[in-house]
Amino acid sequence: MSKQRVAVFGGSFDPIHNGHLALAGEVVSRGLADEVWLMVTPQNPHKQDKILSDERLRFQMAQLAVEGMDGVKACDFEFSLPRPSYTLTTLTALDEAFPDKEFCLLIGADNWGKFDRWYKGDEILSRYGIIVYPRGCEDEPPLPSGVRWLPAKLYDIRSTMVRAAVAAAIKPAAPAPITITSYIVTLNFPQMYKNVVRFVLFCERIESITSNLVSLSIILSERILVMSQKIVYPTSGVCSQAIVIELDGEVIKSVEFIGGCQGNTKGVAALVAGMKVDEVIARLKGIDCGRKGTSCPDQLARALCKLTNQ
Repeated sequence: MSKQRVAVFGGSFDPIHNGHLALAGEVVSRGLADEVWLMVTPQNPHKQDKILSDERLRFQMAQLAVEGMDGVKACDFEFSLPRPSYTLTTLTALDEAFPDKEFCLLIGADNWGKFDRWYKGDEILSRYGIIVYPRGCEDEPPLPSGVRWLPAKLYDIRSTMVRAAVAAAIKPAAPAPITITSYIVTLNFPQMYKNVVRFVLFCERIESITSNLVSLSIILSERILVMSQKIVYPTSGVCSQAIVIELDGEVIKSVEFIGGCQGNTKGVAALVAGMKVDEVIARLKGIDCGRKGTSCPDQLARALCKLTNQ
């Protein structure tokens, strides 16, 4: 009797969103695995300085999110392992606990690009199959035997989007399962977001947003979240995680950077308040920070450019 094939999709899932679920569902629908286990990790060994919400809350949200999904399960197996649990340790323990299953690994192209730095990555490659999904617009890279490319649609949704919106105490438009909404509202979400007044996660289809939320528009392809005149823009390539922008017509009413150097970003925010959008773009666009090719001021300009289709 052949073993059941299980793809292990590890992550912090803080919180889980529809991008995670869509990828897991696609693996099953394409027949690459019989099941996908969303392995909620207590702490990523490569990100031990990162503050996460309570692991049990993250697991419970994952359980709610996968209800009714065929072949996709939330898993807390790593909670019982020594910490930090490296991927090889987890996979080996899974083999011992579930001898009737054949495990493989589901990872993003970003992690595949640095797989040579993983703990005993060569041994993982020799013992387990790997499925790699795109994280950007990259083409399928050359892959060794045992590694498969998942030509999935790019779901440009990040938990960072949700966390940034929560930290700004506004309704985030990052798509996430509607079943999580009441859960988060009931718990007032993790304590790390103490300034949350209301937190609403919207379900996976734009069409399902109710009429009382018609002021909301989602431009996922541009990676911008809009709630009336308040915008959350997830940054890229800089220390800050996102920028919350409030507009009054063509004038910037307020700006708040989430994360990053608070002195500098607060200074930029104070300076641009009351300025016209076009003037801010002209002054800040192209500013570089340490040869990164961008900066927090440049990210603000880029957000404003996308909002005004410039």
